[in-house]
Amino acid sequence: MYKLRRQPTCPECGTRLPCGAALCPTCGYDLAVRKQTELCPACGARIASAEERCPICGASRQVSSDVPLRTNVLGITAGIVALMAFLVAIWLTRPWHNLALPEDLAKAFALTETPSPLPTPTTTLTPTRTPTPTASLTLAPSATPMPPTSTPTIAEPVVHVVAKGDNLGAIARQYGVAIEDIAKANKIGVDAILTIGQKLVIPGTTAPTPTQQPAVKFPPFLKTAPPPPPTPMAITSTPLAGFTYPKPLLLSPTNGSIITGAKTYIVLNWASVGVLANSEWYLLRMWHSEEEPDPLKIWTKATSWRVPPELYPGGEGSCHFLWQVTVVRKVSESDAGIAISPASERYEFCWQ
Repeated sequence: MYKLRRQPTCPECGTRLPCGAALCPTCGYDLAVRKQTELCPACGARIASAEERCPICGASRQVSSDVPLRTNVLGITAGIVALMAFLVAIWLTRPWHNLALPEDLAKAFALTETPSPLPTPTTTLTPTRTPTPTASLTLAPSATPMPPTSTPTIAEPVVHVVAKGDNLGAIARQYGVAIEDIAKANKIGVDAILTIGQKLVIPGTTAPTPTQQPAVKFPPFLKTAPPPPPTPMAITSTPLAGFTYPKPLLLSPTNGSIITGAKTYIVLNWASVGVLANSEWYLLRMWHSEEEPDPLKIWTKATSWRVPPELYPGGEGSCHFLWQVTVVRKVSESDAGIAISPASERYEFCWQ
C-alpha cells in the first residue's frame, strides 16, 4: 500500500505547488526561505530578515523552527479541557453522597431527621343554643270609658289665621262676633286690609264653632261633579272581554281643573296599561266641545303628552278642553287602527 503524499501549497497565496518547485508560480514566493521563516514570539507575525523587531507588536525577533510556536496556546487549551473533564466526572459520580460522617459530627450538626409528632386532633364541642321563649304581648282588658264629666273651662280668646278670601265681615259672621269687637281686640281699623297668615284674636269665644264648608262651585261647563283623583290601586284593572288591555286611567290634570297663564306647562298624564307591541299605540284625542267633528289626534308610545303653547285660546276661542285616551293597534300609516282597549274617561279642563 502506498500512501498518497499531500501536495504542497504556497504559504502566501495557497496555490498548489508542483513537486520540487523553488518558487510559487502565482505570487513568486521563494519556497527555499520557508525553513528560515522568522515569526514573532509574541504575536506570531512574520518578521523580515532585515528587521530587528516585530512590526506588529514590537517584540524582539527570534529564529523560529519549521512549526510555529503554538505550544503555549495548545498547552493552555489542553489544560482547560482536562479541568472541565475532571469537573464533569466529579459532578456525574458525586462521590460525596457515599461519604459517612462520624457519629459525633452527625449528632453535632443534627443531620438525622426526626419525624415531628403529629398533633392529636381534639374534638371541640359546639354549644347548642337553647331557644329562649319569645315574650308574648298580653293585652289587658281595656277599661270601659266613662262619660266625660263637665268641668268648668276658662274662657280664652280664639286665634284665627287669615286664609285666602277672608275679611273681617266673613270672620265676624263665622264666630258670631261684631266687626268692631274684632277690630278693637286686634287694634286695627274696621276697613283694614288683611294679609294671608295674619293672626286675629276673636274676643268672647272659647272654641271655634264648626265652620260650615262653603258649597263647591264647579265650572259652568261641567254638568256633574268631577270624580275624586284616582288612587294607585285603581291601576290594577283587568281588560274587558274582547279587548287586549284595560281602559287607560287618566291622572292629570284632574277633571274640572282650571289652569291660568299662557306660559303654563301643561302635561296630560295617564297610567300605563302594559308593554305595548310595535304596532300598538296610545291614541290621545283632544277637542273643545263634543260637537267638534274633527278632534286633535296624537299617536304616542309614552304615557304623557305636553300641550303645546300654540293651543292657548287667549280671548278668541273657547278655553274648555276635553281629552281621552285609547289603546289602538295600527299596522300602517294609512290604517285607521283598531281599538284594543276601552276608551278612558273623558276629562275636561279650562285653560284661561
